Parts: sequence; C-alpha cells; structure tokens
Amino acid sequence: MPMRFMYAVEDYVEKRKKKRNKEKEEKQKQKQDEKDENEKTKKKEKWRALPPPIFSVGCNLREESISDASSRFV
Repeated sequence: MPMRFMYAVEDYVEKRKKKRNKEKEEKQKQKQDEKDENEKTKKKEKWRALPPPIFSVGCNLREESISDASSRFV
C-alpha cells in the first residue's frame, strides 16, 4: 500500500471523527437549550397558575361611618 494512500486514509478518519464530535456537541447544545427553554416556560406557567394575591383579607370593602361600625359591636 502506498504511503500517500495511508496518510490520506488517516486524514480522512481524523476529519470524520472531528466532524462527528462537532455534530454530537451541537446536538447536546440543542438539547440543553430546549431543556432550558422548557424550564423557563414551566416557571412562567407556574407563576400564571398561582391565584392573584389578596390584599383585602379581613377588610370590609364597604365604606361605613364610624357610628354604624361601632353600633355593630355593641
């Protein structure tokens, strides 16, 4: 087998390995990006799923005069 042919095969094999490694890395990056995106959307959905905060717990929303309110407790 001629030496040039052997070197050409070795170069081809090395280039192919590098190409495969790059493709694998790109796939891993893509999967990681998809996972990150899914986590972000899940967090947003959880936030949306929470009920709105209630600031008037135990407060009477009607406006009453002081005398009306005090007459209830007597």
